[in-house]
Amino acid sequence: MTISLRSATELKATSFWIYSSSNQATKATARNENSINLKKENDMREIAVRGFMNEKFNTTFGKGLFRRAMFNGSVELGNPNQKYLVDYFEYSNWENTAKTDEQMATVRKLSDAGIAGQAGVLMSWIQHYDPLTKTKLGVGGFSIYSPETRELHVEIEDLANNTKDSWTLDVHLCKSTGANKPVFIATNVDLN
Repeated sequence: MTISLRSATELKATSFWIYSSSNQATKATARNENSINLKKENDMREIAVRGFMNEKFNTTFGKGLFRRAMFNGSVELGNPNQKYLVDYFEYSNWENTAKTDEQMATVRKLSDAGIAGQAGVLMSWIQHYDPLTKTKLGVGGFSIYSPETRELHVEIEDLANNTKDSWTLDVHLCKSTGANKPVFIATNVDLN
């Protein structure tokens, strides 16, 4: 059984809507909140996610240590411009890379939501990339890529750079692939 990323991440909203349908006054409040949410969705920050094949996949970087990320990628945000890096692992490999208490809490939350049981789901932690100093810094958040449903969910909580947001995007596969060309793109803006 495949759970859509939209349904897994919007579970709370759905539960709220079902609960609120029992009362007319609550229905009116929910409609007002939905119109506010639609406005917020239209005001959402621009995002473009590009995924590349990991050329070093399954190669070693030490005795018994293998590179397990299937895709590498970038998450670019607009207004103000910021860049984040992602490495998409299979769920079992991804959960073993959790290092902080916040990441462990995220693993538990997603496992409880049923993401762990989905076949083919790829996961990534988020790293902020500073192009001036070329440094990478782990930040709060994660990304889920489902090749089967062609959906990508990104949550970023980077308080140092005033970014706390989440997006669920449709993934588009690229026709021409090769060295330094993305395999997939997910965005909420026109890239032309």
